[in-house]
Amino acid sequence: MSPNTKDIYYPLFTESIKQLEPASSDIAICIPPFHASIIGFAEATIPYLYIRVTWHIPCPNPASRWTSMFQIFRSVVWACFGDVAILAVIIMWLLTKYETQIHVRESAKYRTIMNCIYNECAVLTALSVPQKPISHSLRIFFIAWVLYPIAITTVYQAYFLGSSV
Repeated sequence: MSPNTKDIYYPLFTESIKQLEPASSDIAICIPPFHASIIGFAEATIPYLYIRVTWHIPCPNPASRWTSMFQIFRSVVWACFGDVAILAVIIMWLLTKYETQIHVRESAKYRTIMNCIYNECAVLTALSVPQKPISHSLRIFFIAWVLYPIAITTVYQAYFLGSSV
């Protein structure tokens, strides 16, 4: 034990022993240093039993984050997820174009494919989009798209937690 550590813990130990006198503590179990200042507060007993405690902590084999993420679902499921994401961008963009043709003024945040990709990525990463859709058809599709990643994330977390137990 280094002298610095002893200096830090000795006052804490003394304070614990002093709490025995006013009955705020009933017992203190520790390895007390035999010192003359403690005899006025507590009696040191003679140790009759020595126990050696060893901690064994099982460590799993290290795995990269990408490996563990892609082991939850098969590659076919990830490919379908990517296909649905691409299809969602196209549908969102086409709905915006259709609504603009029938004179429903949709937000500029949905008029280009890049903005649709940004909005979709925001939904996939559980972030808020800059502006919600105005037209009813795009709103209905958008709500369905919000529910889809929630369902996929729920299944992913269930498999992830189930495999770690």
